Amino acid sequence: MDVTIPEEYRSLKQLAKTFREKELAPLESHIDQEGFISQDLWKQLVAKSKAIGLFNAFVPEKYGGGGIRSWLAHILVWEEIGKTLTVFRRLFDNGYEVGVKEATEEQIRQFYIPVWQGEKRMAYALTEPDAGSDSLAMKTTATSKGNKWVVNGMKYFVSAAPVSDFICTFAMTDKERRRVTAFLLHKDTPGITLGRVQKLMGSHATEPSEVYFDDCLVDNSNVLGEVGKGLRLFFSNLNLWRLRVGAAGIGAAEYAVEACIRYAKQRITFGQALAKRQAIQGMIIDSWIEAEQARWLTYSTCAKADEGASIENLMLPSAAAKVAATEMACKVLDRAIQIHGGLGYSCDIPFERMYRDIRANRFLEGANETLKFRVAAQQLFGKEYI
Repeated sequence: MDVTIPEEYRSLKQLAKTFREKELAPLESHIDQEGFISQDLWKQLVAKSKAIGLFNAFVPEKYGGGGIRSWLAHILVWEEIGKTLTVFRRLFDNGYEVGVKEATEEQIRQFYIPVWQGEKRMAYALTEPDAGSDSLAMKTTATSKGNKWVVNGMKYFVSAAPVSDFICTFAMTDKERRRVTAFLLHKDTPGITLGRVQKLMGSHATEPSEVYFDDCLVDNSNVLGEVGKGLRLFFSNLNLWRLRVGAAGIGAAEYAVEACIRYAKQRITFGQALAKRQAIQGMIIDSWIEAEQARWLTYSTCAKADEGASIENLMLPSAAAKVAATEMACKVLDRAIQIHGGLGYSCDIPFERMYRDIRANRFLEGANETLKFRVAAQQLFGKEYI
């Protein structure tokens, strides 16, 4: 297995770093405090990202993108995005939307291309109050009615729903066999209403909200992929999404370690630099080692994917990498706050904001506890990972 990073991928990561430092970092404090990002500012950032080839780097060439299909390249970019606000992630994930491979050409034209061009945005509605990691517990239903479907139910924590134009919605279409189907919907479809925006501990500007479906009549042409195979379609992206969440944690940890090294060298207490204190040395080096371990677990999983490993064979390593990276990131940021003392706890430097954002990653794309028992089932008892 080759985990060598090609020079073109290193250049892409450097491009993301430069864009983050120049365009995104100056906006972080203001957007975090305001709790939203204006549509005008979003369009400006999209235009700047497109101009340098970042926005659609992973979109297939035949649709006007850069055509990069490497998971490793994608993850390298997400490491850089982990150092800034969560809301900015959507500037860099075009090309890996749910269901692209299963979509019809008309669906690609109507829903995906406007997103890839930066003209529209898409939200995903899967989670419900009683259906998080256990997606099959969802209560939203879609009932067949001739060549149409009637959708009823409620979703919540639908990120960016207020500012999105489309909603990829998952609904139970066969309760007895527990089969779920995916639908591509315009947000202004009659029967769709937005509920309250849900306030979060961090990630303020992601604007997650409730979405209600009340006798929402949907054409059969809006079905994404095959009827009854919506979760399979969703899970086909889940391995990469878990690695992305982990990569964001690796990026945040890398930022924190570098900042701690600089601070420890310049901060003098009782006549000595903090860097001379053994306790501080241990905290910094432990953080660096743990970040490198998570990084190479993530990179090796990407290498398997780029070599053609199946979805099933990627489930265990992607889950393990996600658990390792997200739990590591929380520990590293906690240490960074401790090393910086009162300054680290203040809003003068970004650690308190980064910690609030990164904390969510331990349950995003599958709670870590759920992933652990599923990996354990496979490793200890040889049961198929779900």
